[in-house]
Amino acid sequence: MTIEEQLRTAINSCGISGNALAKVSGVSQSAISRFMTGEDIRLSAASKLTEYFGLELTKKDGPSPASVPPRSTTGEKGSTKPKARSAKKAIK
Repeated sequence: MTIEEQLRTAINSCGISGNALAKVSGVSQSAISRFMTGEDIRLSAASKLTEYFGLELTKKDGPSPASVPPRSTTGEKGSTKPKARSAKKAIK
């Protein structure tokens, strides 16, 4: 059973309203509602819900972060140097 299926089962069987679940889990009621109707859920929300229900998030098998090359943020091929932010934007 996937973590999505486990979460949906736990939410359906917990016996509390979406609003009450939102309050006790720290996940917005709209995020819970969207998830329950089949939309994806953010990792941060899934983490809060799995913690509330005593479930565990685990990483699927796949490449480790160290083996994935960094993405270029400058648009230059092969460059991994981050874009410089202007001081004006950084202060906001």
